[in-house]
Amino acid sequence: MQSPGLIKKFLRLALGLASGVLCVSGIALLGILYATLPEFKGLKTLPGLSAPVTINSDRYAIPTINAENRLDAFRALGFVAARDRMFQLELFRRSAEGRLAEVFGSKLVPLDRQQRNFGFAHLATRILKRLPQPQRQVLLAYSEGVNAYLEQHRFPSLELTLLGIQPAAWKPEHSILVALHLFQALNFTGHQEAMLTIMTRTLPNEVVAFLTPDSDPYSETLIGGRKSRRFRQSVPVESLEALYRSKRDDPEIGARIRFEEHIGSNAWVVNRLKTADGRAILANDMHLPLIAPNLWYRARLRYPNTELSGITLPGLPLLISGSNNQVAWGYTNALADVIDLVMLDINPRNENEYSGPEGWLPFETRHETIRVRGGGDVAIRIRHTLWGPVSNRTLLGKLTAIRWTALDPEAVDLALIDLDRTKTLDEAIALFNRAGVPVLHVMLADANGGIAWTLTGRIPKRRGFDGSVSLPWGNRPIAWNGYLRPDELPRIKDPASGFIVTANNFVIGSDYPYPIGQNFANGYRASRIRELLSSMNSINEAEMLGLQADTRAGLYDFYRDLALSVLGERAVSENPELRRIKENLIAWNGRAESDSRGFGVLFGFRRRLAAAIILPLLDRCYAADSGFYYSWFNMDTPLRQILSVRPPNMLPRSKGHRSWDDLILKVLIETVVKLEERHRVRDINQLVWSDINPVRITHPFTRAIPALSGFLDLPEYRMSGCTFCINVMAEGYGVTERLIVSPGHHDEGLLQMPGGQSGHPFSEHYADQHVFWAKLLAMPLEPEEIRYSLRLIP
Repeated sequence: MQSPGLIKKFLRLALGLASGVLCVSGIALLGILYATLPEFKGLKTLPGLSAPVTINSDRYAIPTINAENRLDAFRALGFVAARDRMFQLELFRRSAEGRLAEVFGSKLVPLDRQQRNFGFAHLATRILKRLPQPQRQVLLAYSEGVNAYLEQHRFPSLELTLLGIQPAAWKPEHSILVALHLFQALNFTGHQEAMLTIMTRTLPNEVVAFLTPDSDPYSETLIGGRKSRRFRQSVPVESLEALYRSKRDDPEIGARIRFEEHIGSNAWVVNRLKTADGRAILANDMHLPLIAPNLWYRARLRYPNTELSGITLPGLPLLISGSNNQVAWGYTNALADVIDLVMLDINPRNENEYSGPEGWLPFETRHETIRVRGGGDVAIRIRHTLWGPVSNRTLLGKLTAIRWTALDPEAVDLALIDLDRTKTLDEAIALFNRAGVPVLHVMLADANGGIAWTLTGRIPKRRGFDGSVSLPWGNRPIAWNGYLRPDELPRIKDPASGFIVTANNFVIGSDYPYPIGQNFANGYRASRIRELLSSMNSINEAEMLGLQADTRAGLYDFYRDLALSVLGERAVSENPELRRIKENLIAWNGRAESDSRGFGVLFGFRRRLAAAIILPLLDRCYAADSGFYYSWFNMDTPLRQILSVRPPNMLPRSKGHRSWDDLILKVLIETVVKLEERHRVRDINQLVWSDINPVRITHPFTRAIPALSGFLDLPEYRMSGCTFCINVMAEGYGVTERLIVSPGHHDEGLLQMPGGQSGHPFSEHYADQHVFWAKLLAMPLEPEEIRYSLRLIP
C-alpha cells in the first residue's frame, strides 16, 4: 500500500506544475499514479511460454523465477523487468539509438548526434544476424516477455505516461543496443588517445613519459613480471623548467583538468586457504553513476539443473554478476585500450575522399534526421570509412575515424548466457575468454574452494604500433591483425597467497607479450585490499562486507604531511586562521568517514596543487587543440615527485611565489577559503567530510523539475567513502552494488544496492533496500520468505 499522505503531497505539487515536459492535471496524475503501480501477484498470460512459470517475490519484491526451461525463465525475466523498470529500458534503448531529443528536447541533440555517428541501431541488426541460434532464442524470449507486459498494460511506466510516450515493441536488437551501451560506458577511451596524441605532438618525449605512467608505488602485478611499459620516470627537471618559462598567462587554465574519471570496481576472491571451512568467497562492488532507480535489477532464476542468483541489467537477458551455485563471477574494468583514432589524410583535390591502403577511397555517407521535442528537426550527415565512422570531433585540426571493438559485429555476442551451465573454473575461464563483451577483469570462485582470474572480451592485436596515439593508417603498415585468441589471454588459478585482487589497477607486467592498456587506476585501493586480506584468516561473508566498507584514505597521507610541513609553529602562532587549518588537519583520522574533519581540505588541496603545478606544463597542448584536457589516473605519481624534488625554476613567480613552501601554503589557504565560501561557514572546523562530499542519488526528472526531488530522489544519508577508498563514494558516483557469495552457500551470501527493485517512485519497493546499502547492513543474497506470487501461463 502507498502512503495516503505522500500521495496528497504529490497531488498538491502536481497541481502547481503548469509547464514543462509534465503537463497533466492533478486528477489525471492521481489516476496515472495508481494505473502504473506494479502488480506482484495474480495470474497473467505470457504468449510463447512452453509451460507455466511461477514468480515468487519476497518482502522486497526480489523475484525468484521458477520455470521448466531456460527460454521460459528469460521470458519471465523480460516480463518482470518491464513491469519494474520499463522507463529504464526505454532510456537505454533511446540513448543507444540517439533518440533522446525526441523526448527531452534540444539539449540532448549533441548526445544524439554522437550516438547516431556510432550507428548502434544499424550495428545491432548486423550483430543479431551473426549470433548462434541459442543466443538469438534467448534474446527473442526476453523480448516476448517485455512485449507481453506492454500489451497488457496501457500505462507501463509512470514516467513514460507523464511524458506521453508509448514505448514501441521490444525487439532482440534492442537488447543488443543495451549491451552496446554498456560497451560505451566501460570501454570507450577515445579521449585518452586524443590526449596522448596532443601531448606527444607538442611536448618533449621525456615530459610525456613522466606525466603518463601506467603504474605507481602501490602497484603489484598478477602476471607478466613486475615491470610496466610506461614505467615511472625520474623528474626531467630541465625540460619542465623550460616549459614553465614558455608558458602563456592563461587565467582559464584550471578548467582543463579532469580528476578521477569514474568508471571502476573492486573485486577479490579468497580460496580454501583463507576460510574456516575451505569454501571460496567472491566479493564484488562495481562503481558507476548513482541513479534512481538503480542501474541493476536483482533476480533469482531456477530451471532444471540451474539456479542463478545475482544482478541483471534491465534490457539484457544475462546475469551480470552472481553465482550459479557451482561458480561465482564478478568484474572490474580492465581499462583496456580497444579503440584507435585513425588520422585521416584527405584528398586535396576531393574532400570526399580519404587515403586508404591502396589509394584514395570515397567516404560512405548517410543522412539522418534527429527529431526534437518542442523544436525543429536536425538533419545530420554521417561519414564512414573502412575503419569505422568519422569522429564528430577533429584532433589537431584533422579528421579521425573510430576503430573500436564495439563497432565490430564479430566482437559482440551473448555467449555469457552459458554461465548457467558452467560447473568448473576451467569451464568458466574458457567461456569468458571467448565471450564478446567489454574487456573486463573476471574474478571467479567455485564450489570446491578454488579461485581464478582472467580477462574477458576482445583485445586487438596491433601491427606496427602500440595504439597509444593517433596515426594515419592509409599509407603505413599499421593495422589490427585480429584479436587475441582465447588461449592467449592471461589467467591464474589458486595462487599461494590464497587470494586475488583487482581494482582497475595495473596488474599485467611487460613480460606479457601483448599491451592491454596505458591508463590504469591508482593502485592504492588494490594495495589496501591486499594489506587487509593478508592479515585475515578464517574469513566469512560478514568480514568481506566489513572490508568493502573500509574508508582508509592513505593516498592522502602525503598531502597531509605536506600541508603540515608549511604550518610551522611561528607561522601558526602569528595567524589564527593558520592555527585553525592546522587543528583541522591534525584532527584527520586517516579515513573518509562521514564525520571526518580535515579530509575535505586534503581532498581540495590535492586538486588545487595539481592545477597549480601540472597544468602550466601543458600550455602547448591547449594552444594546439582547444579540446585538450589532462586526465590521468596516476597523476599523483608525477605530482608527488615534483613536490618532493621541487625544481627551483618551476615556481610561477608571476603570481608572487617566493619559494615552494610559499606556493604550497598559498594553495592550502586558497583551498580553505573556497571551502568556507562555498559552504557558508566562518571556520573550516565546522565542516565534516559528508558536508563537502554529499551523495545524492537523483531521478532524471528532477534535473528538469527540481521541485520533484523530494518525491523522486532516493533518501539522502551522510555517507562515508571517497574515490581512493575501498568504499568508493562521491557525488553522483560510487558503489552501485555489493555482492558477496560462496558457491554452494547461497544462503549465507549478501547483496546490497541503492534504491529498490521497482522503478515506480510511489511503490513501496522503490527505496526499501536503500538503507542496507547506505548503512552497510547485511542483506541476504537469496530472497526471503515469499510475500507475493505471480503465475504466468501460456
